[in-house]
Amino acid sequence: MKILVDAFIEKNFGDDLFLKIVFERYSETIEWYVITDSEEKLDAFKAYKNVYLYNRKKHNIWNFDGVLNIGGSIFMQNGKRWIRQLVSRLRYALPMKLKGKPVYILGCNYGPSNSNLMYKTNKLYIKHFVKDICFRDKESYGLFKTIKQARVASDIVYSLKCNHQNINEDKKIGISIMNFDDQQVNKDLVNKLVDISNHYISKGYSIDYLAFCENQNDVETYRAIEQKISDTSKKNINLNIYQGNIDNYLNSMQNLQYIITLRFHSLILAQVLGKNYYPIVYSKKTTNILIDQEYKGQFTKVEDIAQLKLSDVVAKLEKNKIPIKQSIVDQANSHFEKLDEYIGEFSS
Repeated sequence: MKILVDAFIEKNFGDDLFLKIVFERYSETIEWYVITDSEEKLDAFKAYKNVYLYNRKKHNIWNFDGVLNIGGSIFMQNGKRWIRQLVSRLRYALPMKLKGKPVYILGCNYGPSNSNLMYKTNKLYIKHFVKDICFRDKESYGLFKTIKQARVASDIVYSLKCNHQNINEDKKIGISIMNFDDQQVNKDLVNKLVDISNHYISKGYSIDYLAFCENQNDVETYRAIEQKISDTSKKNINLNIYQGNIDNYLNSMQNLQYIITLRFHSLILAQVLGKNYYPIVYSKKTTNILIDQEYKGQFTKVEDIAQLKLSDVVAKLEKNKIPIKQSIVDQANSHFEKLDEYIGEFSS
């Protein structure tokens, strides 16, 4: 059985976790062909002997038994880029439709977008070309709930199997970092993270700055922070860049005592790993997840970061450890419900 995989392949930790979960969920007899432009981008998955680079010249699209389009923010407007993205999807969706083979879209949210044309066009695409789509937030699902193949479940990464026992936990804080187009936001974020870092360094902690995606300029934010940390304190800070070493990176996060979350999956992982955390929110997709969970704790939008009080962060980190409900884990697994059925039928 051959499945074509359409995903975000840029050594982004959150997106790579999606694929780790998929590849470890199913039998090694299934061959996964991933759409990307270089073998190097698949380094994170070289341990899986059934994962291959899809080459349009070498591999005939008509020979595939289905398509898995997996990812989080895979329906973003980005000017007119959404049109190119839709055309790209149609390149595999049309042959699958003619062959009677399924296309699955799993783990996504819709937007950000303010284009009614984009919404209506994608709605038609989903209705006529997609066998099953499972959103990760209720707001996105609400936009497409009239389509019978639309479903909703909690984020796929909640299904990640991890060691929840906080053994070998260090006196260390993880801080998720990102870089933004708005330079004032960047400046305010850096200043606030420096204040937080200096406080905890003075209390004997070391700081791990978590860069989930080097290709999205996370490191630039670290360099700006590093310049503002005193020379005597620099020995207590570390840049932890994700470079395709999924299990090692997970282990390094497991050893953290607290996590200040910013990237979407830093929040999910803080919860999955059973860590005390404080959420900084940069996107509506994070707010929607917190709302869906009926989260009652404090969080700060990144555009308001300058107003965040250090005392609030300290107080919330001490007690903000909310166990993940089994129902959320079960929901996360349910993303694969229809794909499970198809693979099971195909293999029987």
